Amino acid sequence: MQREAKHRVLAIIAIVIGGGMSLVIDRDPSTRGLQPDGITGEPTANSVALEGQSVAQAVRTKDFLKLYGACLICGFGVFVPFVHLVPYARDHGISLTSAALLLGALGIGSTAGRFALGGFADRVGRRSAPVTNRGSLHQCCLRHTHRTKRRWLCLRFDEKLRVS
Repeated sequence: MQREAKHRVLAIIAIVIGGGMSLVIDRDPSTRGLQPDGITGEPTANSVALEGQSVAQAVRTKDFLKLYGACLICGFGVFVPFVHLVPYARDHGISLTSAALLLGALGIGSTAGRFALGGFADRVGRRSAPVTNRGSLHQCCLRHTHRTKRRWLCLRFDEKLRVS
């Protein structure tokens, strides 16, 4: 099968699955007895609509810039393997086909992990999910710096990641 034909088949599969899944999405959480952030029950009389910031104002806040910077820095560690995996595998004697399959498996695992972590974040809530994320990133940093004897790096990472 030619490459273009394979891409067309993959596009059709994505449209069919994505289109089918879009039919089961509820536009309004109240149809399932939920409020935003998974809170159950009816809104109470004490519920107050909070005035928020515009997007332009929010992206200029210190907290947003810290979170964006931390995600940007962590993104390098997440996506560098995608760029260098196939050449690295080829340098270690793995065939091109196996290296490409390895890259595909990494992509599938990454996508599945995002769905799983999205579900986890929905269950624990929007306030607890970033704390859990920071804790797991900090644990990864501790393990790495303990092995490499670069403990100062972990302290610097923790300082940059901390959001007030």
